[in-house]
Amino acid sequence: MNLSQVVGHLHTLFPETPNSIRQIARMRRKLWFLSAGVGFLILNGCAPAFPPESAEPPPPVYRFSDVPIPPDFVRDSAASFIFETPTLKAGIVVYRGGADVDSVVEFFKAEMPLHGWSLINSFEHQEVRLNFEKPGWSCTVRVNRGNLRTMAEIVIGPKAEVGPELGLLPEEQQPELGGPEDL
Repeated sequence: MNLSQVVGHLHTLFPETPNSIRQIARMRRKLWFLSAGVGFLILNGCAPAFPPESAEPPPPVYRFSDVPIPPDFVRDSAASFIFETPTLKAGIVVYRGGADVDSVVEFFKAEMPLHGWSLINSFEHQEVRLNFEKPGWSCTVRVNRGNLRTMAEIVIGPKAEVGPELGLLPEEQQPELGGPEDL
């Protein structure tokens, strides 16, 4: 069966069918462009006009560049306060995330020294407080578990210089403090 026989057979089944090879070729071309256009619209027309956002969460915003923030923790701006002048920046910054308290505490113990902070002491009761210092600065990190989330509160500011101008006496002029038996 050749092409003219197929056309003749189609013409008997469908009287509207074109009866020349040129007409068939034109229809095939139109059909090809139409299907290509529809395919293009389906594939690209439904795509967003803007590039898709990455699946990774955005990196945390460090309000203090030398204080690291645990991964996936987000700043709670309603609970945070920052005081800033051209020469000073201090404040209380609260972050919340899904990690457990112990891993957040270990994060700060491991990461703060990498940013120049020394751990002075820590307190654990219903929450954990970590006290750090570096020359001229002090930082307290308070970690506790809230409603389904862990809260890390960072209090940072300049360290007060202790001296006679603050009304404190040098060690040799300090009064003797007795023990419990003197009470």
